[in-house]
Amino acid sequence: MTGGQTVDPRRLAVKRYTGKELHEHSWFPALWRDQLTDFLSFFNIYSGTYRPALKRMQEILADENMPSVYTDLCAGCGLYDWRFAQHLSRHLGRGLRVRLTDLYPSYRQWKEIAVLSGGMAEPVDTPLSAPEAIRRFEGLHVMFSGLHHFSPEEIEEMIRAAVENRRTLAFFDYSRRTWLLWEALMMLNSLPFMILTAPLVWKFSWKRLFFTWIVPVLPLLLLVDGWLSRLRAYRPDELRRILDDFPFPPGWHAEAGCDPVHAGLAQVTYLIVRPPAAK
Repeated sequence: MTGGQTVDPRRLAVKRYTGKELHEHSWFPALWRDQLTDFLSFFNIYSGTYRPALKRMQEILADENMPSVYTDLCAGCGLYDWRFAQHLSRHLGRGLRVRLTDLYPSYRQWKEIAVLSGGMAEPVDTPLSAPEAIRRFEGLHVMFSGLHHFSPEEIEEMIRAAVENRRTLAFFDYSRRTWLLWEALMMLNSLPFMILTAPLVWKFSWKRLFFTWIVPVLPLLLLVDGWLSRLRAYRPDELRRILDDFPFPPGWHAEAGCDPVHAGLAQVTYLIVRPPAAK
């Protein structure tokens, strides 16, 4: 409260950064990219950050017309997808499978996860951009921690691919673009968390320990790309403007918003697009 008036949260936000993060560049070493995504999967699994996504995906997949296989457009190392699919299957009371796609696939780990999951995780053996995957595969397409990587024009391209092919989109991102002190503390706390848990991240790697403990490339990368990801994050009102400007055919359902997590100390921003038959 200031002078008896509530401070508009949008005034705490900074202008969105539109450049790329280090690990997104084609020249970036695949080893470091994979090690970073391994840690992020580990963090997502044990932090429970995407609990709100579980409920929203349950509502979508409760539709009996939805295929039992859904697609992750930015699967990373793939481990989180398998664990999330396990939780989702348990809550729905029926078997689900998740299709792993990415522009920079982790083929070796995907194959291992496919075996460990008993076929619940299905790797796609070719690099695919998000719009390509949407056009190629039917049903639900999801994304965790990936929305901020795309420009408004690229988000519009994914929505267009979904509309033209009658796909459902459910994107979730916990990055938040504000000056709030809590956001800064969360980012800084992730560094000791990475250092302490380095031996626990699947799959164990001496290279990970070397680039975390001896030559701290991975903590530095987490700090730099972590800050950049927050500077690139979308606010719900920005996503709603993208949806409002898109010429949806009659009957399509599109929404954007945010759900609180960790007792309201953080939030998960979401964007959902559904064809008429999937409502």
